Amino acid sequence: MQLSKEVIEDVAGWLDMGMICYVHKESHKVLYMPDPMDSFETEGFEDVEEEIEKNGENYMEFEKMCSSDSFSVMEDFIDEVENPETKKRLQYALDNRKPFRNFRNVIDQIDNLREQWFKFKTEQYEKWVRFQIEED
Repeated sequence: MQLSKEVIEDVAGWLDMGMICYVHKESHKVLYMPDPMDSFETEGFEDVEEEIEKNGENYMEFEKMCSSDSFSVMEDFIDEVENPETKKRLQYALDNRKPFRNFRNVIDQIDNLREQWFKFKTEQYEKWVRFQIEED
């Protein structure tokens, strides 16, 4: 399936927010909803559930990254950081308890790093979407 850059960006954004996405194979319309396997409420998404239940074969499902893939993205980001002290702080965050929260805390404390992180993470999610397309 060939998707436009805009559709890939849209799907990547929803996946980053913890949603699962479905793209219609012909129209490329994007549907999304919270992952029912998580503890999220799916209230308000009954129309999406119903559409997928009835016509699921017409959609490609895109799954969010598992926690180990998300962790790998954070590790890869550390390689992109130039400041040795910042690298050390980020690595320390990942090496200890609650790595996701601690990593985010370090990111939030350094303004230019925050922007760099979001750009990097967005690129990685877009690659994740492309990977799923290729695997289909």
